[in-house]
Order: sequence, then structure tokens, then C-alpha cells
Amino acid sequence: EDRLPSIIKGYDDLKCALEFLSPEECKVVFEAMKERLPDLIEDSLSFNRVVTSLTPEQCQVVLEAMKDRLPDLI
Repeated sequence: EDRLPSIIKGYDDLKCALEFLSPEECKVVFEAMKERLPDLIEDSLSFNRVVTSLTPEQCQVVLEAMKDRLPDLI
């Protein structure tokens, strides 16, 4: 868990990780990476792919962290 930020360096790494993990494993990745998610989400497609892997509560955290960038993603 502590090594995730050094392993997941960009959106593609994050997408690959979330795609193959269980919901509980996605939760671990989310908690380790939540501070970096706004930097990893580059556009509306990456935003959609990330939030579809998250719980509603986790989505709320991402939305709050990205509220200033949301108009640019749409």
C-alpha cells in the first residue's frame, strides 16, 4: 500500500490497477492515491473510468478534490 504512489505514476497505471482489482482492493488503492487522483485524471474519459471504479462516497471525495477542474473536463 505504501508503495502504490511509486508504482502508479500516471492514469494508465491507475486504470490497469483498478480494472483488475476487487472492490475492496480498489478501496485500498483509492485511499493510497486519493491525494494524487486529481493529477492523474487528465480528461473526461479518464474521469469517467476512475469514478466508475469507486463507491459513491469515494466519488464524492474525487468530485470535491476536482471541483475547480470539472468545467474543463466537460
